[in-house]
Amino acid sequence: MSGTEHSTAPSPRDIAQQMLLVLREVTGASFVRLNHPWWGNLSVGLFAGEDLPTIDIYTPDGLGQVVLQGTHLSQVQRDVQQAHSYARTILNLSRLLSSEIQLHDLLRQSLEVLQETLSMDFVFLLQMDRENHHLQEAWFDLMTPETQQTLIQQLTQNDSLAWEALRSGQARHQSEVQVAAQPLEVMVLPLNLEHGEGRVLVVGRQHGRPWRPDERRLLESVALGVRMLHKQGTYVQHLRDAALVDALTGLGNRRAFEGALEQALQEARAQGLSLGVMVLDLDGLKKVNDELGHEQGDVLLKTFGEALKQHLRQTDPAYRLGGDEFAVILKKLQPGQLSILETRLNAIRDTVRHKGFQAADASAGVAFLGRDGETPGELCRVADERMYAQKSIHKQNQSSRASSLIGSFSPRVAWQSLRSTLELLSHDQEASPRFWRTLLEAAVQTLPSVEAGSMDVWRDGFYVVAAQVGYSDDLLGLHLNEEGQLNWYGQGRENYLQGKPRLLYGADIMRHSSATLEDNQYAVFTDAGSLSQVKSTLLLPIVVDGHPIAHMNLDNHTVEKAFSAEAMDMALDFSAQVTALLLAQQRREIIAEREKHMQLLQEFCQSLPALAHEARLQALQQLAMELLGTSQVCLGEHDAGLFSVPVGRHHLNVTPQKGNALSRSGKEHLQLAVALVHVQWVR
Repeated sequence: MSGTEHSTAPSPRDIAQQMLLVLREVTGASFVRLNHPWWGNLSVGLFAGEDLPTIDIYTPDGLGQVVLQGTHLSQVQRDVQQAHSYARTILNLSRLLSSEIQLHDLLRQSLEVLQETLSMDFVFLLQMDRENHHLQEAWFDLMTPETQQTLIQQLTQNDSLAWEALRSGQARHQSEVQVAAQPLEVMVLPLNLEHGEGRVLVVGRQHGRPWRPDERRLLESVALGVRMLHKQGTYVQHLRDAALVDALTGLGNRRAFEGALEQALQEARAQGLSLGVMVLDLDGLKKVNDELGHEQGDVLLKTFGEALKQHLRQTDPAYRLGGDEFAVILKKLQPGQLSILETRLNAIRDTVRHKGFQAADASAGVAFLGRDGETPGELCRVADERMYAQKSIHKQNQSSRASSLIGSFSPRVAWQSLRSTLELLSHDQEASPRFWRTLLEAAVQTLPSVEAGSMDVWRDGFYVVAAQVGYSDDLLGLHLNEEGQLNWYGQGRENYLQGKPRLLYGADIMRHSSATLEDNQYAVFTDAGSLSQVKSTLLLPIVVDGHPIAHMNLDNHTVEKAFSAEAMDMALDFSAQVTALLLAQQRREIIAEREKHMQLLQEFCQSLPALAHEARLQALQQLAMELLGTSQVCLGEHDAGLFSVPVGRHHLNVTPQKGNALSRSGKEHLQLAVALVHVQWVR
């Protein structure tokens, strides 16, 4: 070995021991101890028990603990605790300022975080202009209302602390404000100033607890963050608004319309409300552009947009989709209320013409949620189709102002739906209650302005209420006499048998009803049929080969004179389609029914010889049920029920099921069966 000895490197434990010496020197502690799983227990100095204050600090790796003890450590401990508190406060504030919560909520939550560190005695938010001030909100307020009001008066006077802070955009501090002989230390923090109006945050403590510089910097930082976020939010909102507004008319643009329509559909579905979409075309714009120039064309577009805002409801926002096309979202508007919309559109057109555009006109199409479609695309497509159909009508009737501005009905769409229904019903072998209800539902869903209705079917000298939509089933089965129903129709038998529709409005409905219904029936229609709520009613006769089959009462509860000429034409077409269906079905029904009844009668005849007297009566009663489609058949000593057949000393009495009538073929075959029973008794 050489004379020079090799020195060994210090171990981690030696390094830790040296660090304890440095830590004691820096902090002035008389004792320092380290407890660590890697280095064991190390200490420097003598531990004095509990006589001296101690501080516990975790090592940076979180595995060990350092304990310091000494006479001068109280301030060190306060500084450490304050540093921890400030670090936690700054971290929480940073998270809040980077979140996307509303500005008012951000301010409130930031103040709650600051309160844990700063212990403020009062905080309130003031909104100010040159004339007035308003206390928006107060937090942590330990003052009486009188003291608070006095302080606000002092802060908001001209050239006062609050106005100075607003004008300069800088926080203002006043170490002593005398309020009711009570000195207060106040900071005023500006939040925003726009168009001579602004908001300031007033923060204060009672005298004797002054704001330290670090506390003031923390408050100013929060106010600056809120102020910057407000400016950023205002700028972003301006950009968003600009992206959703048509620059020429000030109306929402296509993008705004699509977003608003989607939201309106969601709300309408969730709340069960009606919703419509109207698409409008400004007729005459091209002519103005060609003859007067595009500048005048722009003036026409602006005038039309202003007229839309002037005459439509505030709840019905209008949008310019591009060119001469506009759209309106119609909230809580029923299909039967289109006459109201027609009046508003006439006012819009008159306003535009009064401003110098005499040739200006408008064509519109309307579609409703549920009736015409379920999605924005479906509603806009149907409304657009109806608008172009109405535009075509206007071109054909330029010399007349009798045509409507609004197309509310698509014959193609309606007939597609109706044809599907009729095709389905054509497979039915008989006109059952389901058949009549399906037919009535098709009329209510496809004919313009119809909201409810009932179907009265002709059976054996009576009109029987066989179906209803929108009312109570208590109507079903009512037997209405022929004379009363012809009076209810009011236009004579000849017109009825020709299938001509009839309209009644308002008070005439109640007057005709009370004059043509029996008292007990009138009461049922008033209660179950909501008779007093019907404002317009269309009676549509259904006649086959000159014989009455049924008629539909198609009602509107919303508007008097709800049925337009378009609706009447559609009703006549509907009647013709139904008549053709019923004629073919009636022939199939008669053939099928007679074949069935003949088979039942044949089986009855084969069983008759082997039956005793009482058994024959029971078999006859069972046959009557099957032939006439009712369980209400009984033998009695007297004639009773709607149909009665004498059987020896008895009567076979039959009452139809509710909503049905007794078939002619069934009654004929039952009478044959009774005759055969008599023959057997004679033998």
